[in-house]
Amino acid sequence: MGDYFVLSADNLFVMTDKIQEKVNNTVRFALQAFQHYKNEILEDTLTNGRKSCEAICRAIFLDKMGDINGEKLILGEIDENLVAKQRRRGQFEPPSLANLLSMIDRKGHITKPLYFRFQDVRFGGNNASHDPIMENSHVTLDSVQLCIAQLKVILKWFWRDFLRQPLPLLRKSTQQRVGLETNSC
Repeated sequence: MGDYFVLSADNLFVMTDKIQEKVNNTVRFALQAFQHYKNEILEDTLTNGRKSCEAICRAIFLDKMGDINGEKLILGEIDENLVAKQRRRGQFEPPSLANLLSMIDRKGHITKPLYFRFQDVRFGGNNASHDPIMENSHVTLDSVQLCIAQLKVILKWFWRDFLRQPLPLLRKSTQQRVGLETNSC
């Protein structure tokens, strides 16, 4: 419990328990995406890459808005301007990844090129999680390779620029490692 202090070269990043949970989710889903990519399970690669991006978006809001308001936004109780939202069918509706990305873009928390990288992963995840109805909604190896490449760039940004930490060497087990510094998975 409490805050984690992560020292870097010239600044301090305070990582609360809620942000740490989102960082852990980011790692877990990224590992699953890379493992599925290695095993050529295309749809699961895209789905887990998308989940990793969603965890990053939530970590951004927890950091920028604080744990209390960030959590309220994640749960759909307020919008990015702290305005209370209405319940739908007796419940709040959490924002979709598309909505999270739109809010992050409007607030200027990420650059436009990074925003479009997130969108590539989101589109790929959508194609993987829905019944294809058009030719361009089928999952292809090319679309998976694009999403994996974009996910690697996003993860590098998340650790280096946002968390201001060295990139982790993601470990699934002691025998198996996924490094973000290489082009391999």
